[in-house]
Amino acid sequence: MSANAVGALVKRYLLSRAGSSLIGLVAVLALIWFAGPRLGLTGSARYLAVAVVVGLFLLVVGARYLLARRRGNQLQQALASDQGNGDVVALREKMDEAISSLKASQLGAGYRGAAALYALPWYMVIGPSAAGKSTLLRNSGLHFPYSDADDLHFQGVGGTRNCDWWFSDQAVLLDTAGRYTTEDDDHGEWMAFLDLLRKQRKQTPINGVIVAISVADLLTADSEGLEKHIRIIRDRLNELMERLGLSFPVFITFTKCDLIPGFEAYFEDLSDGEREQVWGGYLLEDNSDQDAAERFEAHTRQLYEKLCELRLRKLSMQRNLDRKSALYAFPDQFRAAADTLSEFVHLLFRENPYQEMPRFAGAYFTSGTQEGTPLTRLVGNLRQAFGFSQAEGPSRTTPPKPFFIHRFFTDVVIPLQGLAHGNRNRIRWQRSLKTAAMGMGVASIAATMLLLVASYGANKVLLNEGVLLSQKVSLAMQDDRYDDEEQFLVLEKLYRHYQQLLAYENDKPWQFRLGVYTGDTQIDDVEKMLVSGMDAFFRDTAFRSLELSLENHARTWEASDRQGQEALREEYYQALKSYLMIARAPQRMDTDVAVPVLNYLWLDRKGLNQEPVFAGATNSQEHGLYGLVEFYLAWRAQQESPWKMHQERVDRAREQLRTPPDASQMYHLIVSKGATQLPGYGIDQMLDRSALRMLGAQQTIPGIYTREGWESFVQPQIDERILAATKGDWVLTGQYDLRDGENGDGELIDDVLANQLRGEIRDLYFEDYAQHWRSFLASVRLRRFASLEQGVKTLDKLSRSGGPIGQLMKVTGKNLQLYEAAPALVDDAAVANLAAAPRQTIKGLDERTTELRRFTTAAEERSVSELIHQYLLIVSTLKSDMEKLALSVDIGRQAESYAGSILGRGGSETELYKSWVTMSSLLGSTDAPTRDALRPLFEGVIRESWRNVLLEARNGIAEQWQEEVAGIFDSRLKNRFPFNEDGQDATLDDMADFFQPGNGRLWRFVDDSLSPFIDRSRRGWEEKQWLDQGLGLSREFMGSLASAHVITESLFGRGGRRPEMSFYLYPVPAKGVSEIMLETSGQSYRYRNGPQEWRRFSWPGDDNTPSAKVAGVSRRGQIRDEIRVSGPWALFRLLNEASISRSSSSEFVLQWELNGGVSEPLLVRYRLRADRQANVFNRRVLSRFQLPHKMLRPLMPSAGSVLEAG
Repeated sequence: MSANAVGALVKRYLLSRAGSSLIGLVAVLALIWFAGPRLGLTGSARYLAVAVVVGLFLLVVGARYLLARRRGNQLQQALASDQGNGDVVALREKMDEAISSLKASQLGAGYRGAAALYALPWYMVIGPSAAGKSTLLRNSGLHFPYSDADDLHFQGVGGTRNCDWWFSDQAVLLDTAGRYTTEDDDHGEWMAFLDLLRKQRKQTPINGVIVAISVADLLTADSEGLEKHIRIIRDRLNELMERLGLSFPVFITFTKCDLIPGFEAYFEDLSDGEREQVWGGYLLEDNSDQDAAERFEAHTRQLYEKLCELRLRKLSMQRNLDRKSALYAFPDQFRAAADTLSEFVHLLFRENPYQEMPRFAGAYFTSGTQEGTPLTRLVGNLRQAFGFSQAEGPSRTTPPKPFFIHRFFTDVVIPLQGLAHGNRNRIRWQRSLKTAAMGMGVASIAATMLLLVASYGANKVLLNEGVLLSQKVSLAMQDDRYDDEEQFLVLEKLYRHYQQLLAYENDKPWQFRLGVYTGDTQIDDVEKMLVSGMDAFFRDTAFRSLELSLENHARTWEASDRQGQEALREEYYQALKSYLMIARAPQRMDTDVAVPVLNYLWLDRKGLNQEPVFAGATNSQEHGLYGLVEFYLAWRAQQESPWKMHQERVDRAREQLRTPPDASQMYHLIVSKGATQLPGYGIDQMLDRSALRMLGAQQTIPGIYTREGWESFVQPQIDERILAATKGDWVLTGQYDLRDGENGDGELIDDVLANQLRGEIRDLYFEDYAQHWRSFLASVRLRRFASLEQGVKTLDKLSRSGGPIGQLMKVTGKNLQLYEAAPALVDDAAVANLAAAPRQTIKGLDERTTELRRFTTAAEERSVSELIHQYLLIVSTLKSDMEKLALSVDIGRQAESYAGSILGRGGSETELYKSWVTMSSLLGSTDAPTRDALRPLFEGVIRESWRNVLLEARNGIAEQWQEEVAGIFDSRLKNRFPFNEDGQDATLDDMADFFQPGNGRLWRFVDDSLSPFIDRSRRGWEEKQWLDQGLGLSREFMGSLASAHVITESLFGRGGRRPEMSFYLYPVPAKGVSEIMLETSGQSYRYRNGPQEWRRFSWPGDDNTPSAKVAGVSRRGQIRDEIRVSGPWALFRLLNEASISRSSSSEFVLQWELNGGVSEPLLVRYRLRADRQANVFNRRVLSRFQLPHKMLRPLMPSAGSVLEAG
């Protein structure tokens, strides 16, 4: 075999993608096989690693094949999807035929069918219309699958119309319509076509572009036309690069070169093989710094020189003068054409900083059919130079033949299929991706090596740790300088290491799963060292502590009362049992009993216990030796006991433990233990989240008083306590040897005593059980309504069987229905009988909750009981009534009328009142404890509904009060006399408009709006209430109402329309005063120390100029003084100047001090008697009278009836 053949073989197979992959696979497998044992990969681990690598390799190869096949299928479907209905079947048949032919190609040997279609290189041919693109492909010399068919390509197949697809066994050629290159109107179709390519062939949409342009179009075009050709082609190339994200080689093919004069004459003598060669130049290998046009010119210069070199030889063989002339001129014609073509290349590949430069792969000259007339001469004609006239060019003597096309594709284009790569953006992205992938690969290799090294190191550390700890334990056994704590620490660490090794046998950490773990070889050695250490540190110390514990328990038992003995009984029994198992009966070893006892005693002896924890020994477990003691006892149980039993201590303990137990004390011990082990059961666990927004509870149920607490804790605890108190097992009887079928815990029970204790404990428990549930239900409260509308929604949910009340009763009923434990079964028949028989409820609880279960036990075909169903109907009816009220147009008025009908007229026609009566009757049908348990919740629904009715009624009344009464008083009377002593006089009409009985604003409001809500009794105004709730009138309002009543009674005593009143005056003599006088509105009383009498006055009087005056004269007439005021309230202003003292409810003493300009004042005294008890002569009645703006106090629910909203 020649060297070239070997090189071709190496290049074809070994250096191919598949060959490189296989070489890499073999290298990796060799590395694993030969280097693996040094890293711990031996035996099955090495085979497994090889299998994993081979499996991954096959998985990648298969995935690549399936991906190529899938993409090919998608492309095939896309190519066939846009056909007209008439050609679809034929085109698909041709497509299948093409794919079948591709299977026989060289590339098809690696890819079959649609996968081969995707894997072939694709080239696009672009150029103006009639440039000879199809001719170029038809004469390409490629092998097409349709050698027997009429045509070699598919027209219109693909994503765009008028695009021809040429399928060969070496490449797929896309012959685009010339209008895509030259016409702007078809730009949208062109771009859609490019999108199809990019979608279906994402990795490499095309492998290159062939620009086909006729030399005739370039040579006959002026400068403007040439620039247009260049601009259009450059735009198409830029669109290809940008849209496809690809940089590809561009091959320029100058077609129809036979139109250059002399072409046919010059090349007509070429053989078929010579015509198949390539005529042009490959330019990518040249100096990249050289301009494309310069490289092209250099190649055309070489071609020209070659043409000139061959010209003389060709001339010598040509006999036809005309063809000889054309032949001779052709090199010069070619050089002349090359100048224009160089300008075309220069402009086409000119640098543009805003666009990526196309990759100019080469320029080639072709001729397909030799049709058409050669161009006008490019250089001077020899015939003209020699004087011949112009004549037709030489006629063709041979049929049309393709020139320089055949090997253009096979030798130039297709071998360069790998030159396509991403454009600048794509290269930048791919470079980053490759860098990241390379980094990840290096990191993965480094991580793998580090993992193996880490695994090996971790295994080494683990083994070294076991050796070191074993050495420390051995040293501690031999060296007396180790104290108890140090012995404890080294032994505990070694045991933890032993546990770790055992755990790794079932579940190794990741660092030990790489085939280098050898810790299992150390387990036996560590186990032996642990036993030796426990023999030295634990055995004798723990046994002596156990004997001492028995002695202490015996003394404590003798000094304790019955309650103390019951509290000690279980602990005492466990200590005795542990002692016997260790010293006398290892065959009965129960580590669950002995380990906590010995562990605690050992740590207590060493001073390591933090607190006195005995049974359960959770504190000892925190010290880490619980498992160590269990390990040692389990191992010791298989050996002969090294300890000797002290019989006297055993006999004494047995005698004491046989003392009859007390049921009450046992019950309290169960309750105390349950309080620490079982969580409380509250309403949060009973109801769902939405129900908790409506109901709440102030108490929780202790966990032992629930069904779960009974079944999982209380019932087993009762049995355990009774068993401990009544059993005559081997611990108390001394039956150490196991009998046939006995499991080590054979026990004899005193059934009479056991039944007695069980009955007494259960009675205590179920009494408390029922009481706790009644107390809990009594603490359940409805949450406060935010509004009447929200209250209607709450009532709607409460009235449903599955609502909060239904849920609460269901949970309560479940917990009130407890069952006896199922008896132990011995055969299948007994199991079947038990399954068929109904479960037996506990009578002790049933008897105590009979009435309550009438509310909690669901009736037939209902989810709630009959009584609860009746109550929910009450709530539903109430909801309907409240809903009507909430939906009324004027809810305030309607609520006011609704509440008034209940408070004023008994309310028997309202559903709210009827609901209360029905609910009371429902609760009255049960016993007092059940009634007390359910009343707060049942009544709370009605009470809260009533409160919300009052709240709505209050809103309307308060608004009406502010607008019609308080506001009027503030604007007309509040700042005027007599209510403000410094203000101007209020008009009597305003007083009448406000205080007149019946028609005055104040009393009209009271009569119209407040009469159902208040009542007047001997004690004054009182607010009416129902269910301990009324309108909520404030104290200030009620006080102002009483004061207003006094004003009205005094000023409108006779029922007049205007204020008026009568009173009587009686003069009182004073020392040094000869004459006094009081005058008001035309009425006067002058007194000169004569006989005294009562005189009647009236106010406001009949004087047209209302005024009032008081005057006095001294005994000798030397001093005179008076006080005079005017206005309708002149009398009251005058009274304000006097000092007034009350003699009785209707009689007052008035005294004015008149100055008169001397130091000793003149005293004017009168006694005033009102004509009625209610009068306004006490100045505080008028001057201090105020109407509050807020007539209502906050309306709170009845104490304990509801909770705050959740």
